[in-house]
Amino acid sequence: MTSAELALYTRLRRRAALLQPELAKRLLAAYKLIRESLTDAELAEAIRSGVADQVINELLSDQALDPMFAPLRSELDRAVMGAASKAAKDLPRWLRGEFDVLNPKVIEAARRLDYSVINDLKIDVRQAVQRAVIEGFQQGKGPRVAARWVRGAVGLGPKQVEWVTKYREALEVEGRPAGRIESMVDTYRRRLIATNAETLTRTAALDAQRQGQRLSWEDAADRGVVDLSRLR
Repeated sequence: MTSAELALYTRLRRRAALLQPELAKRLLAAYKLIRESLTDAELAEAIRSGVADQVINELLSDQALDPMFAPLRSELDRAVMGAASKAAKDLPRWLRGEFDVLNPKVIEAARRLDYSVINDLKIDVRQAVQRAVIEGFQQGKGPRVAARWVRGAVGLGPKQVEWVTKYREALEVEGRPAGRIESMVDTYRRRLIATNAETLTRTAALDAQRQGQRLSWEDAADRGVVDLSRLR
């Protein structure tokens, strides 16, 4: 990596780091809304009746989840637009020009990024919840306990749902009091969710910076002042 490339990469990471906390805040807020929409009573009845998959698919449909992720989607759009605007100012002086942050290319790029990010998040939520149902059955838990596990899975990855189950099993083997076990498991789960949110939004913030960098050069090409075929 050349010194110029390293400087660019460092700048993009620094800018992404400034965006990440707000994105994480929006993501955690979305997870909270999703949990609140999944009531223990409704989930327990669905599990008891053997229609958990059907009910969960309805509760976590795109139509149900899109409004909950809407604030995060808006923040991602602003991140791409802001990144493109800043990147345009980074161009060599002879390439700079009036940059329209609301031009169709910028808006389309923002939409592509937020669609990709939000779509992956929705898939993660559904898979984690489905994994929690399976874990509940495998552990022989009753519908009410399984329902709590399902709500607690929101914000975790499917594999992490298994980690939480194994952690609970280890504490039970140690013979710890039930109340203490639940407290420790809850702390462990919250840490995993927070780490997930940080990792996911850090990646999204950096992707926004990369999009902005690309868009600034494409704008220069559209103005006819640079030939993209000669760039690497």
